[in-house]
Amino acid sequence: HLEKSRNLTPDIDFIVKDIDGIKAKLESDNIGYTVLKSDKQDIGISVKQFNADYLDICSGNHAINELVIKTCTNATICGHSTKIIIPELLVIMKIELSRNKDFEDALALITSGALNKDVYLKAIASLKKYLSDYDSLISYTDLL
Repeated sequence: HLEKSRNLTPDIDFIVKDIDGIKAKLESDNIGYTVLKSDKQDIGISVKQFNADYLDICSGNHAINELVIKTCTNATICGHSTKIIIPELLVIMKIELSRNKDFEDALALITSGALNKDVYLKAIASLKKYLSDYDSLISYTDLL
């Protein structure tokens, strides 16, 4: 969503509804993967051959993940049409992750003009009971 940003790792992250199906397909095609863990919980898999992570929709903040799937937008990347997360939810996810690099990304998105204030506020309102930092997320609307 940003034309210019910090140096990012060049991987692609997918949220998937059927992580076991992805694993089965990779195994049937003899493609290796490693399990991604967070707080002692499996959250998905990483496939080095594709430089991609497949995150289980049921891991992490399930409510946000479900909303990401429901509200994704279409984008053309390298000539291919694909669905991507809307910038408003990307900001929410990154702030909820609370890692320095994610917070920097969120602030860059907030100040870039890429967000729709109404969409952002609607997303926060719908996720209020699932957010750990609701008050901070609301306070960032002053920057939009």
